[in-house]
Amino acid sequence: MKKILDVTSPEGHYKAKAWCLECIDDRFREALSELKQRQAWHQFDRTQWAGGAKELALENPEELTPIAEAILGQLAISLKLHDAQEVALKVHEACGAYGDAMPKDREEALRFMEAELRKAADVVAGHFMQEHKGNIH
Repeated sequence: MKKILDVTSPEGHYKAKAWCLECIDDRFREALSELKQRQAWHQFDRTQWAGGAKELALENPEELTPIAEAILGQLAISLKLHDAQEVALKVHEACGAYGDAMPKDREEALRFMEAELRKAADVVAGHFMQEHKGNIH
């Protein structure tokens, strides 16, 4: 294996302003940077999963899938170790992880994604935010 970058981790405790769940699709990197700037999230943790918040958009928030458990495990680490105060959940239009479930019509897709984000936010709130008292975006 060839070393391609030599980086030293800063000393001291790392505090994350937020935790973000986003899709693996790199086309939205600039949008995430803009969100970080608008929200003043100088440091944040993130988890990338195909479909972003799709795997947390469960019909029954009490019945977690193994993938939802893994994603929530990442959030738990961010809350515990880095004291994240906010949660950002992301999905995007024309996401391949949704396949045919994603409407082709833009207005329908926006309503669909909003409903998905509400369901995902309910899962996060139900499992973490009462005790943590953070914000979900």
